[in-house]
Amino acid sequence: MHTKALSLLHRARVRLNTLHFGLLLMRGVVNPSYLYTWIRQVGIPVTEVVPLADTLYSDSSLVFKVIIDRYVSGRDSDSAQLIVDWVASMAKLQQVENPSGGVSTGGLGEPKFNIDDTAIIENWGRPQRDGPALRSTSIIRFANHLLARGNAMWVKNHLWPVLKLDLGYVADSWNLTGFDLWEEVDASSFFTTAVQHRSLREGIALATALGDQDKTVAEWTIQADNALCFLQSYWSSERGYIVSNVRGGNVIRSGLDSNSILGSIHTFDPGSSAKFS
Repeated sequence: MHTKALSLLHRARVRLNTLHFGLLLMRGVVNPSYLYTWIRQVGIPVTEVVPLADTLYSDSSLVFKVIIDRYVSGRDSDSAQLIVDWVASMAKLQQVENPSGGVSTGGLGEPKFNIDDTAIIENWGRPQRDGPALRSTSIIRFANHLLARGNAMWVKNHLWPVLKLDLGYVADSWNLTGFDLWEEVDASSFFTTAVQHRSLREGIALATALGDQDKTVAEWTIQADNALCFLQSYWSSERGYIVSNVRGGNVIRSGLDSNSILGSIHTFDPGSSAKFS
């Protein structure tokens, strides 16, 4: 990895150890303030985000997906406790009542929290439904690593409860509109649907490996199939490209948006046998 990225990763690690293992975006603290714990940023791989500058808020590019990837691949053997603590902090945030709802009434779609783990009441573009999908994808990567090493009971006791909530939210809400990752359009977003589909497929595989103890596989499979079918609706044969947002009501845009590129990158499977030309 690039030396600058490694340096930022180290700084993010120190900052996360200090600030409840949330991910902070510090574009500024006034007009408007961006000093929050963000859900989305904890799940996106560092390769998908270009650091704006070597400043405090560049830490928003350094998220737990890359930390977990580095740990699982053996490039960083010291991150296990950091990852465990982060999962515990996310479990806590899942239970925080917020303007999007409670843990079972839509609250998992809340995009951000105060850094003291309290809800934000101010108006914002909510809900943003990609957060639980991205978070679960990161945790599943860690869970699969532990499963391969015979730690199934630990995964069931400590990771599965968090994953079940996130994946249940995805299965229940993937076909609802919400704000896109730029927080501008209340619609169905290609990026959101793509990462939701990925999380469900990976969640189904993990649930099956754990014995489907909660009988979620059948329903999640139905919803994953439906999400995959809906993904086809973003393609415009007339325009010749993926329209990034659909079902946006009165918001009319060209549909040319980097959210489609980011969605494709995030869901690309390097182990797939698919051929591209």
